[in-house]
Formats: sequence, structure tokens, C-alpha cells
Amino acid sequence: QPAPPATPAEGACYRVTSPATGAWAGQEHRIAIFIGGTWRFLAPAPGWLLFDRAAGRLVIYRTQWEPADVVA
Repeated sequence: QPAPPATPAEGACYRVTSPATGAWAGQEHRIAIFIGGTWRFLAPAPGWLLFDRAAGRLVIYRTQWEPADVVA
């Protein structure tokens, strides 16, 4: 999602999509984690997998996030 939720739960994680806004501006493609009342961002590495609940599927990071069933 492109914008942080208004009231995130401690430990909540999101994949930041484009165009990122608010506290997530400039953090596209990263993983946002809400820890200690603030957002932390992880840059993905090739091969990372995650389940995109909104899309209902696994996605993999190669040079960008894409469906995991796509053959490289």
C-alpha cells in the first residue's frame, strides 16, 4: 500500500507501493515495520518472498516485486 495506516498496530508490516506518501514518501518497494511508535524500513534483497494479503498471492523480489509464479 502507498500510505501508512492511521493507527498501525505494534509490529505491523507492509509492502510500500508507488506512489508512497506521508511517512512512507521515498520508501517505495521497501518493507515498512511499525516498531516502538515509529516506522522502520527494510530494503528487500533478491529472493525475498512475502504474502500479499490484498492480492491473495505470494510475491517475490528480484529487481522489483512481482508475482512469485512468474518464471525469471
